[in-house]
Order: sequence, then structure tokens, then C-alpha cells
Amino acid sequence: MFLKIDGGEMMSLETTLPECPTILMVDDQSNHVPTLARWLEERFDVHLLLVQSPEDALDLMTQHEPALVILNGDSMCAKSLEMVVSIKKTYEFQSLPMLMVVSDLGCLVGREHGDGLNRVDRVELPAQEELFSSKVGTFLELSLLRKKLEHANVRLRLMIEEQAQREERIRSLELMNRTLKRQGMSLARELEQSNQGLQQFSYAASHDLQEPLRLISGYVQLLVKRYRGTMDAKVDLYLEQVVDGVRHMQGLINGLLDFSRIGSRQGAMIPTSCERVFDQALQLLHAEILASMARITHDPLPTIHADPLQLIQVFRHLIDNAIKFQNGTAPEIHISVEKEGDKWIFSCQDNGIGIPPQFAERVFLIFQKLQARTRYPGIGMGLPICKRIVERHGGRIWVEPQTAEGTLIRFSIPEDPKNIE
Repeated sequence: MFLKIDGGEMMSLETTLPECPTILMVDDQSNHVPTLARWLEERFDVHLLLVQSPEDALDLMTQHEPALVILNGDSMCAKSLEMVVSIKKTYEFQSLPMLMVVSDLGCLVGREHGDGLNRVDRVELPAQEELFSSKVGTFLELSLLRKKLEHANVRLRLMIEEQAQREERIRSLELMNRTLKRQGMSLARELEQSNQGLQQFSYAASHDLQEPLRLISGYVQLLVKRYRGTMDAKVDLYLEQVVDGVRHMQGLINGLLDFSRIGSRQGAMIPTSCERVFDQALQLLHAEILASMARITHDPLPTIHADPLQLIQVFRHLIDNAIKFQNGTAPEIHISVEKEGDKWIFSCQDNGIGIPPQFAERVFLIFQKLQARTRYPGIGMGLPICKRIVERHGGRIWVEPQTAEGTLIRFSIPEDPKNIE
């Protein structure tokens, strides 16, 4: 592509110049387009710009950094030639290649200005056409290499900046890790202190709190034995309520003790037969099963890594709840299990009164009862104890929503013992 540039057209160059190298040709004779331009386009993939004056050439060199400047030494006047040479002397364009084309090198004698022309390559055409072609090819190749080097330098600079940012992020992460480690150590100490406080509370609850309750219970039972039927009927009712309140308080304390002991009395995680654990849970509930005429079935149960004593508590509380929360029908309870990925999913399905969906989370909080104590006995500790045991084993427990009657409670236990503690 050949483009002749006048002063007023330079603002549009940025949108017209292609990606190929640019050769700037300076020729005083604006009405003459050298055949050299077509010759260059036929042999090289270049974009040619023709300007009339050194001033226009300077503007273009500043904006677009051409790969080569070709001067028509035959047509340029001495003043224009001197100005172009002075441009070449400046620091900014010292490395920009300039090639002067003349028909006779002898015509330059007497036109040199100091060492000015010594800075410009000269070639005689058509006598040195092969040399001219070689020089142009070399200059274009050097321009391409220079641009590749510039791009490589840009990429290298970006890589260095990115590496510096990455190192800064690493330092920030290391600082954050150290901070989190210190916080974790602090939390561990706080947790240890909290566990010690819980153990002290357990000791106090099992001794200091139980003792006055036993004393009150003993005296109330003496009063009931001595004065029942001899006084006002309201007195007998009051005494029965006191006895019931004492028993309920003892149940709350014992339930809280059982809950706190899950963390302080931990057994080892060992291969545990769920069949054997299930049978032991049924033995503990033998009286309740007979009294309720409960029908309890189960699928074949696996051997898993668990704390067997705590797993017994989970089955016992789930089955006890299923027996307890009935609506006048004989309990039907089924325990099933399935493998899901790297964990076992246990299910306890019953035909009881069910748990409303809005209370599916609340039932796992301590002392949270959905039914009146006068109708369904208990203190609301069974499911919270199950939840704490299951979480200690690295699993979770939840109430499964369902449309049929009864309650379906599921809990998971990881298969890999590394995921347990």
C-alpha cells in the first residue's frame, strides 16, 4: 500500500496504518512518485509513506517509528538534506536506519556537512540494485527483531511484576497463616479451659447439686408416707408435685451430665460391629420394648470405625424416642443403612406422631421439648446427645422431611477413620 502524505492528513494515520513494517520515503518532488516505491512493494511486504518535507518526516517518525527512512538524494535540496541529517544526529533517532538513494554517488561531493552524511547509508541505483535490496531486507529484519525484543521486554516486565505480586500474595498468606495459627492456638487454649470448666461443672453437678436434691427428695417422701390421707387433699397434691419436680430436676441434671461426658469421656475409634451395638441398645430398652409391644426391625448393619459405647447411646436414644412418641398405636421401628460415597448413612423410621418441619432443627437443642411433659415423659436431651456424638464421629444428623406418618431421622458416619478425629 502506497500513501502520499500532506501536512493536513497526518491525524488519520493511526487508523490507516497496517501491521506490516513501514518505510518512510522523503522526496522534495511532490508531483513525482518514484518507480522505486512500486519496486519496493513488489519485493517486500511493507507499507510505504511518501512525504515532501523533513518536517513532515519528523512528525511521522515521532508517531509511528518506521522501520526504515529512504531519502531521494537526487531530488532533495541541500537544505532539506541537511535537515534530515540533523534529525539523524538527535539521540531519539540515532538508531533509526536511513538509506539515501542516488543515481550517482559523485553528486554528493561537496554536499556533506561535517559527519552528517556519514551517519546515513548510501546506495547507487540502478547500479547497486542488488545491494539496495539486501540493505532494505536487512533493515526490515532488524526492525522485526527489534519489535520482537521490545515485546519480549514488555512480557518480561509483566512477568516480573506478576512474580512480585505473587510473592507479595505469598507473604500475605504466610502472615495470615501465622496469624490464624496464633488464633488457633489461642482458641485451643480457650477450648481446653472451657473443657476443664465443663468437667468441673460435671463434678459439681454430680455431687454438689445432687446432694441437696436427694435430701429434699428424702424428706418429701417421709412427709408423703406419714401424712398422706391425714390432711387436706390439696396437701397430698402439693406433695406429689414436689416429688415430681424433684425427680424432673434430677433427670435434667443427669441428662446434662450425660451430655457433658461425651467430650470428657471419649473412647477410642475402633472397628465396631453395629449389629452388636444395636443388640446392646435393645437390651438397655428391654422393659420399654415389652411394655409398648414395639416391633423393631433392621437391615444388615456394617462394621465401622466408631466409639462403641457412644454409638450404643445413639441407637438407644433414637429407639427410645420412637417408642415414646406414639399416638396410642404399637411402635413399628426400622433401622436401615446405605453406603454413600465415603460415608455410611443410617436411618431410623418410626410410625409415631412425627416432627413438624419447622421444628426439625430445634429438636437437636438441649432441653427443647415439643410436647407437654405430662403427656410424653422426658427432658429433651436424647437428640442433642445423639447430635453431639455423631458430630464427634465426623458426621451429621438430621430429620428427613416426609409426607407419610412418623419420623425419619438419619445420621452419617465417615468410613475413613482419618476423617473422624
